[in-house]
Amino acid sequence: MELEEIKNKLTKYQYDYFAELKEHIDLPIYFYGSISREDYVKNKSDLDVEVFTNNIKATKIKIEHLFNYYQIKNENRFIAFDFNNKPISGYKYFFKDEIRGLQFDFIIFNKSCEDILLHQHKIIETQLPFLCSVFLIVMKFLYYNLNIINKETMVYIKRQFWQLYAPYKSAYKIMDETEYIHYYNSQKEKEYLIKPKNIM
Repeated sequence: MELEEIKNKLTKYQYDYFAELKEHIDLPIYFYGSISREDYVKNKSDLDVEVFTNNIKATKIKIEHLFNYYQIKNENRFIAFDFNNKPISGYKYFFKDEIRGLQFDFIIFNKSCEDILLHQHKIIETQLPFLCSVFLIVMKFLYYNLNIINKETMVYIKRQFWQLYAPYKSAYKIMDETEYIHYYNSQKEKEYLIKPKNIM
């Protein structure tokens, strides 16, 4: 979902933050995950953001120039998963602004992945069974409102849930540069993979 579609689910600060990001990189930014569903908890649930670009390196430079103050350093950056037996990879950041309470995952993908991933997000957003939605809402109520379950338990339950409902969501790998180069070279299909030389 694009920024204007989820505007009412964001705080004013969050909306202004992402509007600035969108303007700075001059690309559409897309939100996926719980913010597109009924189980999203405003200003508490995780935010997941992605962009698709023909120029990975230029987009990476713009992102780091604008937000490096909030960027958590020394993280493994590459994310990869299989979708319908096709390997897909992206370049991942985790941003955190503790003062204003904003944190989110941000992934840069090749433009070639756009139709595949947006279509898959749409399927999950619109076709999630009713009982699955109820389960997620109850689980988050127990976590955010009653503090009955801790974060580790919630993450584990969510991972198991999505493994049953959407296996690709929990089968991803997070890699550093060395690991990703090895992974990239080991793959026969590279249409949806980021070329290491285009990012480093």
